[in-house]
Amino acid sequence: MTSIGIDIGTTSISAVLVEINSGKVLKSITVSNKTDMSSNGEEHLQDPEKIFNKVRAIIDEIIEFNNVQCIGLAGQMHGIVYVSNKGESASPLYTWMHSGGNEPYKDTTYAEYLSSLTNHDVSSGYGFVTLFYHKEKGIRQNNLGFCSIGDYVAMRLTGRKHPVVHVSNAHSFGLFDLDKSTFDADAVLMSGVDVVLPDVEKGNVIVGYYRGIPVSIALGDNQASFLGSVNDMENTVLFNMGTGSQISYMSRSKEPDCNMEVRPLINDLYLQVGCSLCGGSAINVLEKFFSRIIKDICNSDFDEYSYINILIDRILNKNEELTLEVSTMFKGTRANPNLRGSITNINFDNFTPENLLNGFVHGMVYELYDLYAGTKRKHSKLVGAGNGFYMNSLMPKVVGKTFGMDVYAPVHKEQTAYGAALFAIYSAGLYNSMEECQKMIGYKALG
Repeated sequence: MTSIGIDIGTTSISAVLVEINSGKVLKSITVSNKTDMSSNGEEHLQDPEKIFNKVRAIIDEIIEFNNVQCIGLAGQMHGIVYVSNKGESASPLYTWMHSGGNEPYKDTTYAEYLSSLTNHDVSSGYGFVTLFYHKEKGIRQNNLGFCSIGDYVAMRLTGRKHPVVHVSNAHSFGLFDLDKSTFDADAVLMSGVDVVLPDVEKGNVIVGYYRGIPVSIALGDNQASFLGSVNDMENTVLFNMGTGSQISYMSRSKEPDCNMEVRPLINDLYLQVGCSLCGGSAINVLEKFFSRIIKDICNSDFDEYSYINILIDRILNKNEELTLEVSTMFKGTRANPNLRGSITNINFDNFTPENLLNGFVHGMVYELYDLYAGTKRKHSKLVGAGNGFYMNSLMPKVVGKTFGMDVYAPVHKEQTAYGAALFAIYSAGLYNSMEECQKMIGYKALG
């Protein structure tokens, strides 16, 4: 018997087929999520129908040859799709990178104005900021609902007409009441947005069936990655480096630790989360820089990924102390979106390609470490996850040295999809608890 887990990411869509009795990954599929709908790089729109068709094709391929008992979904958070009362998309997917909320509005920005108006800390890319931005721009909303892309795919797979949203996604839209586990009705009213709110659930819910197979409610990707990476939630901190990046640990309190954000996990558990907006994409800035120089000089194509690996080997072999200091806050922070990165402490000897890369990696790690260090928490295990963590052999060493802890990685890849598969097993009643499912997670130590 098996479970399918799907991760609808910003740049790729991944799936894993997990054996229910052992947790072993029997099959893994990743396809590119090339569904962009806008030539304007600031809008960050994707096509929800193309995404749904890609997910359905993957599921159909897996179902044909395997004894699938349940299907789990997770996906990029904060972003929204408008939906009609027929359960169909009525807009593009406005992703978490949509920047309309940072545009000027009444001597501030749309996001800052909505935060002040509702007394909720929201940022550009959050669903309700996008809804408010559209309302103020005169975009029609009446009689339309909205949900995350994971919720939309679940709705289409199961034939639902109205979306049901897990708290992990609902909270990411903003204007959410953690105490009541639903949207803050007064704040929504003050925002003036004219939409039909989705139903919200905080537990393990089956939202319907696809080809007779139960489909669990979609999780936010941060929560799914945590559930799919951590086999001891009480004592583990998770370092996740992907397109974005987070430092996360489980909490039973709704009160945020220093500079952390509290997010719902499942049932009555919460995540303390510190986020970097640039995350693993910071390396892309350096890759493009190297690529541009080589193309200008040699007038030929350039494999920047191979060059990055050459630089990593040099760094690991030299084992030199870092002297070049890089801040990778190229997209600012949630609290200060206007903040930008920097390169400092340059001298006659250290401005080299390998030192630049070393500085970039350290800068990416320091962003998350500084958030964690401020909490004064002490966990006994540090687990690393995400493609930005696995695909850069320098990253685990920098993480271990910076945090002063041994670093472990799950033996399986695609932790977000794996977490969705485990959650589906739990939701389908095949295990008694989520913790029981997580005991199947195994680790390997990283140097």
